Amino acid sequence: MRLSAVGLLLFSIAGRSFAQPAVNQCEKAGNLISVIDKNHIQPLPLTDEWSKRVFKNLFDELDPLHLYFAQDDLNTFSAQQNQLDDFVKDKKQCVWVSTVSILFKKRASDYKLWLEQAFSKSFDYTVADQLDLTHFPPKDFSNSTLQLESQRKAYLKFQILMRMYLESVADSLGKPLLSYEAFARKNIRKKELQKIANLEQEGFESYTSKAFLKAIALAYDPHTTYMSTSENDDFNGGLSDEHLSFGFSMEEDETGSFVVADIIPGGPAWNSNAIREGDIVLSAALPDKRDLNSMDYEIEDFEVLIESAAIPEVLFTFKKADGQLTKIKLVKEKIRSIENTVSGYVLKGTKKVGYIPLPSFYFDRGKSSGGAAGDVAKAIIKLNKESIEGLILDLRFNGGGSIDEALDLTGIFIDFGPVIMYKQPNQTISVLKDMTKGTIYNGPLIIMVNGFSASASELLASSLQDHKRALIVGGRTYGKGTGQKIYPLAGSTIDFSKITTIKMYRINGKTYQHKGVIPDITLPDVTQSLGDREEDFPYALSSDSVTKKAYYTPLTMKAFTPIAEKSMARVQQSSAFKHVEKMQFQLLKPIPLDGVGFSQYLNRPKFLPTENFQMLTVTNTVFDNSLLALDTFRKALNEKSVKEIRESYYIQEAYNIMLEYIDLKK
Repeated sequence: MRLSAVGLLLFSIAGRSFAQPAVNQCEKAGNLISVIDKNHIQPLPLTDEWSKRVFKNLFDELDPLHLYFAQDDLNTFSAQQNQLDDFVKDKKQCVWVSTVSILFKKRASDYKLWLEQAFSKSFDYTVADQLDLTHFPPKDFSNSTLQLESQRKAYLKFQILMRMYLESVADSLGKPLLSYEAFARKNIRKKELQKIANLEQEGFESYTSKAFLKAIALAYDPHTTYMSTSENDDFNGGLSDEHLSFGFSMEEDETGSFVVADIIPGGPAWNSNAIREGDIVLSAALPDKRDLNSMDYEIEDFEVLIESAAIPEVLFTFKKADGQLTKIKLVKEKIRSIENTVSGYVLKGTKKVGYIPLPSFYFDRGKSSGGAAGDVAKAIIKLNKESIEGLILDLRFNGGGSIDEALDLTGIFIDFGPVIMYKQPNQTISVLKDMTKGTIYNGPLIIMVNGFSASASELLASSLQDHKRALIVGGRTYGKGTGQKIYPLAGSTIDFSKITTIKMYRINGKTYQHKGVIPDITLPDVTQSLGDREEDFPYALSSDSVTKKAYYTPLTMKAFTPIAEKSMARVQQSSAFKHVEKMQFQLLKPIPLDGVGFSQYLNRPKFLPTENFQMLTVTNTVFDNSLLALDTFRKALNEKSVKEIRESYYIQEAYNIMLEYIDLKK
């Protein structure tokens, strides 16, 4: 059974209705609440608790870095924070929203004046200030003007120091970091003031009204959102097949960094096999010798420059999850259906083992194979012709995608039977099954995961774990056990809401919501120290279980405790994994904001293994080699991918585990 048969794509869009004349955005609150209440898996009644959530969300939306408002500002509205439900019921919410927008305009103006004064001279970089990125922005607003100013200074010092560092890297003249201070301060000043100018141009009441709708949606759970037409278009495609593209999209995070949000299957970024969702775009070197530093631009302006038709290629500098900088040259291509989107590699040591990296569960109706599942199946068929004895499917950094594809991919590895259970609003628990008998691959299987493996990745990993079909290796996954659909607001073709409509349950009745999938064999994982997990969001749906169990007979798997113990022994002796554990600790420490301390923090020596690191031989399949011979650019990207796979101690350890797993299954 395909998941689409029951309308359960992870992200799908419902039918549209007719347009209406433009109105104040906040007047659409009733329609937004109505569509969410009708379709949400766990709707909230309009009570004081609902009001408190919307109230807090609104100020967080208006001031996500907590640089404008102080707690005293929120206190001026304390009498109304339990009354927002009544305002909406009486259709008086716009009056209150207008009042908030007036204060927002005043605080933005105050901050603008403060910025001008703060940027008029250099900050003191001898003071041992710190910025704790793991708790930035802070959960609560500042309790005093002094605390607010301290928070502003720490944020700006971090921005300026980072800009100085990036300029020193680009300059490569070995000059002291602080020699770039005036240049960096000028650029950060321009960018920070531009943010306020953009607010002034849109209008504070308009901006506050949209933020109010977003605050309402986020009160239900972190994945339910309000979206305008442009946001909906970005979400559902972003990159058209009608123009040339680098094949990835960006979004701005809390610190102002441009983060890779999506990677388009078959595009240049995907084919590089070196770019991951969550990587930070630091700079773009253009063919005309311009070097664009992302910290100098608003994200929209940066995108316009690199997407110009006059720019065919760019040398990007990315900051990876472990803090390392990497340069990757991408050449624009037309994003199109490519039948060989997924590549399989052969790892050669004492045995041949297949390796397939899968960054997302994409779906493409224009392809004969449909999407990720079909492409992985074709890669496996090619690998089988190489006489592999085991297969490693790498879902690290795979944030999910289509549940349909995850369901079908699971079916590649199990004969038939239940894959996942789910619940929709006002319905009993249903079971999704793989109804097709037979498998494409039935040999030893390892699934690699980490803290950024989410949603559809967790569906696949948990199902194969419950069936005892695969060993799950790596770090605890993200913990998103829900699915969403997109609906238009009643009477509108320009307003949408992405709504959480289903909760997923493992076939044993438990859930991976909040807790994630716990690997059978754990490896040190730096992503466990990075960013928020599902369980960290205050309104994330709870982790529960259901009494219903799916009927299935798991495969017989010999106890893998000896394999886990041997892996642990290798990890404990490995300088590479000791370095990862050290990095996990380092990433949790506050960043020093003095010149010397900041330089030491960023200029961590590149890791070099102290033990004799036996690199694997990594090759492409015979079929893929024939295609690469016809494409010079992809051949160069492939050589880089092969090098990264060969030098990865994670993949090396997964290979070692696979050797023992193969022997165990004999």
